[in-house]
Parts: sequence; structure tokens; C-alpha cells
Amino acid sequence: MRLTADCPFTDAGVIDSTIEACLHAKADCASNTPPARSFPKGLDVEIFTIEALKASAVAPTPLALEHVT
Repeated sequence: MRLTADCPFTDAGVIDSTIEACLHAKADCASNTPPARSFPKGLDVEIFTIEALKASAVAPTPLALEHVT
């Protein structure tokens, strides 16, 4: 899970829902952030599988080295 310091309104329900959506879809990642923002700014959450994080570390692009997602 990724939460950032500029999103101070962390909500356990939003986090749980995002995790459930990721697991249900059997996806590598899930979030409530753009391009289709579904929550107000300050409630951002991103979920990743460990497999997705490991795969992204194999040959990171310059952009990926600066911005995690």
C-alpha cells in the first residue's frame, strides 16, 4: 500500500475497499487516484502486489526512479 504525506485524510474504509477491489479483480494494482479520481484529494491510496513491485524493479525507467507509481 502507498499513502503519501500530502494526503492527510487517510480513511481505513477507503483503504480496505481498495484492497478488496484489487484482490477481487486479481489485479497487480488498484487505486482511487487519477485519471478517474473517485475520491476527493487527500484520500489517495494505491495498492500493489509484491509481484508487481518486484517486476517494476527489474528495469526501472528514469521516470519510475523518481515517481514510484
